[in-house]
Amino acid sequence: MRNWFKKRQKQALFARKHRIVATMQDFMEQCKEVRPSIAHQGYFEAGVERSGAVWFQVVWDKFWDEMLPGLRDAWAEKRVDKHRVTAMPFSRSEVQKVLEDYKDAEGKVYMKDQVCMFKRCRCVDADGNKKVCVPPKPGTISASRGAAVPSCH
Repeated sequence: MRNWFKKRQKQALFARKHRIVATMQDFMEQCKEVRPSIAHQGYFEAGVERSGAVWFQVVWDKFWDEMLPGLRDAWAEKRVDKHRVTAMPFSRSEVQKVLEDYKDAEGKVYMKDQVCMFKRCRCVDADGNKKVCVPPKPGTISASRGAAVPSCH
């Protein structure tokens, strides 16, 4: 009996972690699709090729501080498809921990503290004044520290 409970607990924990990953992937897709846009190109980029896979790049603090509130507004205004996830039932710390630890058949589903190249600049100095970037490579305007989450497709 005890082994059965342990097995069920392990299955429930895996299911919760999988749901968190799937929810975050859905949120990234919504950030790409919602109009008017809630994700600035200075901190969010969809369809980025990394290690042979397609990823979303995001400045993580901006997701929680700007993009998630924008998604909540879009949900309230019914600007998302009916089949989308329209609630955030997980805490920031739980999401962060799960994304850092979770692996699927392809490997890790989250790359923390990456140099991410963006098409627009949202850089500011210590006083909050706009800081002009020197383009790090052709086709990009700014490089920031961010994270990468794989696309569901």
